[in-house]
Amino acid sequence: MSEFKQTVLLAKRKSRRRRFILTAASLLSILLIISLLMIAKASRIEVLPVDISEQAEVSAVSGLAFVINHHLYSLTSQAEIAVQAPGYKPQSRRLSSEAFGKVMQVELEPLPARLVLTSPVKDDKTSWTINGKIAAVADRLDTSLEPGDYRIEISHPYYQRQLLELTLAPGEKLEQAISLSAIEGRLTIDSIPAEATVIINGQDRGQTPLQLTLLGGQHDIEVTKAGFDPSTDHIEISQADPQPSRQYRLAAKSAGVTVSLKPAGGRLTLNGINVNEQGKIKLKAGQENILRYQKPGYFSQSRTLTLN
Repeated sequence: MSEFKQTVLLAKRKSRRRRFILTAASLLSILLIISLLMIAKASRIEVLPVDISEQAEVSAVSGLAFVINHHLYSLTSQAEIAVQAPGYKPQSRRLSSEAFGKVMQVELEPLPARLVLTSPVKDDKTSWTINGKIAAVADRLDTSLEPGDYRIEISHPYYQRQLLELTLAPGEKLEQAISLSAIEGRLTIDSIPAEATVIINGQDRGQTPLQLTLLGGQHDIEVTKAGFDPSTDHIEISQADPQPSRQYRLAAKSAGVTVSLKPAGGRLTLNGINVNEQGKIKLKAGQENILRYQKPGYFSQSRTLTLN
């Protein structure tokens, strides 16, 4: 027999020997495990709530013990197990020999859920109500809640109310951006005299009497008419007042007179009322006005003026 053949034959013998040793070791291990299972008393671990028992993981963390299909086998007088499930707080239990062979219940506590809701309006006027109780007044709601069903109401003065019904699972984090629709209100404007121009937010919207639809929010109003002083106002269209009404009484434009006083230091009155200012003095247009100037040691003077 050649040297090459002898080498091949020797290698085959070594391979067969290794396979035999591995097979024998595996059989011995199986026999040992079976023996241990026969010797050890199985302790069944029941994980509560029942609906998470299949997802729960049970493992032995100390002692000469192991867990198979939620059954603990221990060859020592004490063993410690760890139980965990998604969305629940993990727990550990220590078992003594008195508990071996019995049923042990381990109830896991659910982790709180986290709810994060954001409003598109960034003015800190959005109110968030959870199951009828105010939770926050801000443009963002970020809170932890126990797992369960919730009714969330989102309210803003200038937008339509929105209702969300949510079910939160243990340990769940729910983030959602809320979409709000602006309310529509009806503004009624009248004036004395009529046919005055109404300017809203810088745009000419017509003449009084006037009715028009506006979206919820704050609006700047200016009412003008030739020959009269303009009237300005600031109104809101809101849930509390969706249909505001305004009537403006315009005052005729004021007239004026420029007064020069000599000698200085005397007392100037307009219609009997002291006038402290000098220069141009405003007068009511279309009516009689009396200006009088007095100073001790001098003859007083008066002027009667009726200005357009």
